Amino acid sequence: MLPSDTLKRIPVAIWRNLYQGVISDDDIPCLFDEISPEIYNKISSLQPTRKRLISKYIVQINNKININRIKSSSFRQKEAKLIKTDIFDYRKLNRTFAELPDELLDDHLLALIEFTAFRVKNAAPSANKLIVTIHHTIVYSYFDCGSTNSPEGIHQDGMDYIVSALVIERQNISGGTSIIYSSDKVTKLFECELQDGQGIFQPDAGTDLWHEVTPIHCQSPKASAYRSTIGIDITIDN
Repeated sequence: MLPSDTLKRIPVAIWRNLYQGVISDDDIPCLFDEISPEIYNKISSLQPTRKRLISKYIVQINNKININRIKSSSFRQKEAKLIKTDIFDYRKLNRTFAELPDELLDDHLLALIEFTAFRVKNAAPSANKLIVTIHHTIVYSYFDCGSTNSPEGIHQDGMDYIVSALVIERQNISGGTSIIYSSDKVTKLFECELQDGQGIFQPDAGTDLWHEVTPIHCQSPKASAYRSTIGIDITIDN
């Protein structure tokens, strides 16, 4: 919505503060005095398309799995990578998300964590302690307006292992195709429009694997359109 020359004059610090919520949306007219009332009204009318809760766990793997939930505090992906190295990756900044309510930590979620821990143990037998961060996410789509859970495009998350998306529910949407690329970031190794109950477990940091998910699109304006997922970041912390 803003002219490219205007965007180029905006300091990176401004974008960082907007991204982290240090600067509120109400401050936008003061920061960008070149914005016309018409454009500002369009920006103000934008609806949020992504909501996220977070939960974090220490998982010990001995003869059995021991799971302890801990406070997630802030979250950052300091080893995350984009295919364009000249662009700052805002995922490297600290972000704070609302904690998953305790009543939603049920036996199904614990079973998922345990299953994922066993998958990591099979792939990395020396792994005995894991830091597991779970992102409980829902992405909404509005008619004639696509939305995405992967605005950074093709990327790596910077974690030892990930479940890039375990789909909980797809409602009234098309798209949302998960794609895994080889080291050239072009050759597709795997491509799938994941359905309810399907997810992808893979190694991430230090590998030749890159991934993304395509935008989702509302199919009918008469019903809510969304894709809810669980993403899992696993760091080996022996």
